Amino acid sequence: MADTQSSEYLVKLLKTKTDLLRLINEDTNGIITNAKISELQRQRKTLDDKLQELHDFKLRIQEAKLGEGVKPEVRA
Repeated sequence: MADTQSSEYLVKLLKTKTDLLRLINEDTNGIITNAKISELQRQRKTLDDKLQELHDFKLRIQEAKLGEGVKPEVRA
């Protein structure tokens, strides 16, 4: 992806990534019910990877907003 993308476009992508994370999380209940260690470990790694991806993407959006002269929101 190019660095010149607008913050609005990046926010839309963030929403899509968040929706994907919710779908992955919904699968977790079924995996926990089956209680297979290998599946639990794989699911945890997937969730950890996606959470890190979302965090990195939020930083990218803040950087884009700064480049556009917009003060980004700071959330905990």
